[in-house]
Amino acid sequence: MACFTQYSLKGRWLLLHPCSHLPTIKGQYMKLKEYLRDNSISVAKFSKKSGINASTLSGYIYHHKTPVPSKMRMIYKHTDKLVRPDDWIL
Repeated sequence: MACFTQYSLKGRWLLLHPCSHLPTIKGQYMKLKEYLRDNSISVAKFSKKSGINASTLSGYIYHHKTPVPSKMRMIYKHTDKLVRPDDWIL
């Protein structure tokens, strides 16, 4: 059985998978909307931080649109690797 490392981030338990070294929220996927809410970041502020247009981000958050791979990588990078590319697919 694989060994997982647990740690807490803002009251949520994270599991660090030994193979991927990517955190997951107790086997769930973290959506961008959850990340922004949990970190008290507005869409406008994240837009400036990531370089992705605010209306484009709103489409991802509120209208269930899937970003192209390059935007997924940008979001992954600017969310401290918490919103992973596979979080958009699953």
